[in-house]
Amino acid sequence: MYKIFFSDRFTESLMALLYKYNIAPARLKNEDMKTYLRYFIENGSYIDEIFEGQYDNMSNMAIWKKNFMDGCLPDEKVFTSRKASYLCTIYMLLFVIKTDLQEGNLYEIEKLQNMSLNASMINTFTSSLIMDFDFESYNELDFNANYMPSPMLTEYIGGMCKTELLKQQYMEILGQKTILESELIELNRKIDREILVTGISFMQIQAILLLIESSKLYPVYVRKIAKSILLIFKEMLANSRIEKIEIDSAISAGVIRQGIRKTTGMKIFFALENCDRYCLRIDFPHEGIEYLHLNLHEPHSETAIPLNYKQYSMLKQQYGDLSNLFFNFGNMYWFRYDFIEKLNEYSLIEGCENNNRSFIADIKAVFFQQSHYRLFDENITKDNMVDFIAEFGKALIHTRIYETSYFCTEIENIDDKLTKIKLRDIFISAFALYQRFYLEEKIFQKSYKIGYHKLKEKLLNALFTSFSSEVAPLGEYAEFEEMRLEDIFFCYMI
Repeated sequence: MYKIFFSDRFTESLMALLYKYNIAPARLKNEDMKTYLRYFIENGSYIDEIFEGQYDNMSNMAIWKKNFMDGCLPDEKVFTSRKASYLCTIYMLLFVIKTDLQEGNLYEIEKLQNMSLNASMINTFTSSLIMDFDFESYNELDFNANYMPSPMLTEYIGGMCKTELLKQQYMEILGQKTILESELIELNRKIDREILVTGISFMQIQAILLLIESSKLYPVYVRKIAKSILLIFKEMLANSRIEKIEIDSAISAGVIRQGIRKTTGMKIFFALENCDRYCLRIDFPHEGIEYLHLNLHEPHSETAIPLNYKQYSMLKQQYGDLSNLFFNFGNMYWFRYDFIEKLNEYSLIEGCENNNRSFIADIKAVFFQQSHYRLFDENITKDNMVDFIAEFGKALIHTRIYETSYFCTEIENIDDKLTKIKLRDIFISAFALYQRFYLEEKIFQKSYKIGYHKLKEKLLNALFTSFSSEVAPLGEYAEFEEMRLEDIFFCYMI
């Protein structure tokens, strides 16, 4: 008999999902299931040996009890059947996608088609579980809500697949083995992997929060925190790319720093589909803000958590058009850049109906409330949040989410990171347009000489106007002007 141990509640909860594998809405091929057990599930090698490819039998508790010592297995009632079966599928499919990204040729048509299907299923099963929360709370669904974490990812993979099919068709017609030069292929692969991995990261975050909320192995207050954050993230971070997560090393190690009153527990750097980038902070109570709250940073300034449709509609009904102060993206209304400065300018417009003190005061009050967004009622304490962040951090380590780090979060590095994210997005967008020109030249025998010239001019203007300090180590403007456009991409991105 085996006696097994678990590193933490997360790995124990993951194993408990296996009890419902026989009713999971999607299952893996035996060879994939073997890999999943041995490389992702703690004690998975023992489990694989016991069931020997008969994985449907994992629902048979008699087999578990026969082969493992008493007291070492999680209770089979850790999850409800439906939640466990869906979560089991979500984690297996995430594992398969991440494995596909690491192994073999990323651009095999069959692999891309399977990745697209798997991403679509993850979106579907995740949305189904999150919809349950609305049913429980309101007895109805919000059909405008972003229940799916990343439809963008499915679309992106679909676009990759169509591009590869088109390239293959024309290589056959032209009798060529490849259309792209080897350096371009490598650069393209690097960009695609980065976009896919950062897109998958938000799927992983929602999967972690769902598991923590659903597993009875966690304290009630940790589950409550997970649910609250899950529901905030579902709208705010939908279709986002998670560029980096920072968790305070003292929290992850269970250490209390004497003499230091910590304010930030975790930072999440993310980019929206429109390439706007932000840093979301989970902050502890501090002077002036005596409650757990979220802060949101844009480059070089603090901003505020965006408004939902109902909140914005109430303001609009009272004050009229506010499009100069807010912009709509996704299902939310985001505060425009340098919001307070724009608000002060807004009040100076002569003849404006809203040019009055009450309007300014009301909108500033909304901004202040959203810029220190209250997470919970008084029943959740700072110590409760510390426990949650520690548990969340353990799950991040196990799932190996892209760019997760652990150090003192009081170090203010936000603007530097946001600038680098934007700079990279500019290069990625420019390269996507360059690649389109390049492929159409090769396939349709068109000339894009003027297009290349304008693209290069716009790229250099953007770099040396807004990012001069970042690109200065790479060379002077005149040096870049002499370079081929593709060499500029290689210089920065390889």
